[in-house]
Amino acid sequence: MSREQLQTVVIGLVVLLAQVSLAPLLEVAGFQPDLLLIFVLVITARSGGVAGLIAGFLVGLSQDFLIIGFPGVLALIKSNIAFWSGRWLQGRDATLGVWGWTLFVFFCTLIQNSIEAIFIYHGSEIGFLTLAWRFVLPSSAYTALIALLWTLAPIGERSRQPLRPIYTKARKPAR
Repeated sequence: MSREQLQTVVIGLVVLLAQVSLAPLLEVAGFQPDLLLIFVLVITARSGGVAGLIAGFLVGLSQDFLIIGFPGVLALIKSNIAFWSGRWLQGRDATLGVWGWTLFVFFCTLIQNSIEAIFIYHGSEIGFLTLAWRFVLPSSAYTALIALLWTLAPIGERSRQPLRPIYTKARKPAR
């Protein structure tokens, strides 16, 4: 295991502990930010879809066991979101920047929360549109706001740098 991989594992454990212990303190109107999804998306943006897939699966599985108690749901969702967002980033030649990153996190969180609502609330008397309005949209916006604040914070200096996907289109040499 390389030093960078070990550092990513340690940071992942710290973020997992922060999700379990600090996220309840950041709760606003019943919504908690998904710090683990932000972590998985950072790995995906910096290292590619396969690394994000592995991180998403491991982080999601640990989150399933520690928080939800229904193993497999978040592991499946987070690994798929990481892989497909990595594929989307693969085709991009430009950087995301701060606002692009915030919208990217919002969109990925929106997808995760929608699928999670379908899995968890399947068969309940609450309709999906009601869930979307009361849970999915506010939770997604809050997670995107936390991602934006981290990006703008002085401690997140490296995060302020535009994210560049690892896979870029080959450019023709200038003549």
